[in-house]
Amino acid sequence: GEGDQERVAQVVGQSLILALLAGGLLTLIGVPLSGWVLSAMKAEPAVVAVGIPYMQAVLAGSVARMVFSASASSMRAAGDTW
Repeated sequence: GEGDQERVAQVVGQSLILALLAGGLLTLIGVPLSGWVLSAMKAEPAVVAVGIPYMQAVLAGSVARMVFSASASSMRAAGDTW
């Protein structure tokens, strides 16, 4: 709107840093605690057995998913869409 490219760059940079930090934190905390989370939900042992690797795989991609989302949102806001 205002054409303030310096402010836009600052906000986009901050959103990417936040995405990296949040995704990294989610990965670092979520991957090792996957079994505990499933157990806390009182999942059956068979579900826990297949759920742990699934949750770990999904959580391991948190950084990439969050950075992609922040980047895509920034481009959409700038009107740079396909």
